[in-house]
Amino acid sequence: EVFGYDAELWKLYIWPSEHGRGIGRALMSGAATNVIRLGGQSMILRVLSGNRASGFYSRLGGEVLGELPYAFLGVTVNSVVYGWRDLGVLASPEAPSG
Repeated sequence: EVFGYDAELWKLYIWPSEHGRGIGRALMSGAATNVIRLGGQSMILRVLSGNRASGFYSRLGGEVLGELPYAFLGVTVNSVVYGWRDLGVLASPEAPSG
C-alpha cells in the first residue's frame, strides 16, 4: 500500500494522436472497475513530474497526494502521485470526463 490506498496503476500511456477520444477515460474506468471487483476501494497512479497529462488525472477526480522518486530508464526522477479514495465514482459510466 502506498499512501494507504488499495491498488496502484503503474502506467497509462495514450499516443498523443489519440488524445481526446475517450480512450484514457475508458482505461481508467476499466482499471477502477477491476480493482473494485477484486475487493479494493481506492487506487493511486504515479505521473512523471511535468507530464502534460497531469490535468487529465485532476479532471478525473484524482487528488494530488505528493511526490515520490521514480526510476525511469536508469534515471531517478520525481513523480506526482494521484489518488482516488472512492473508485466507485471513477468506475461509473458517469465518471467525470477528461
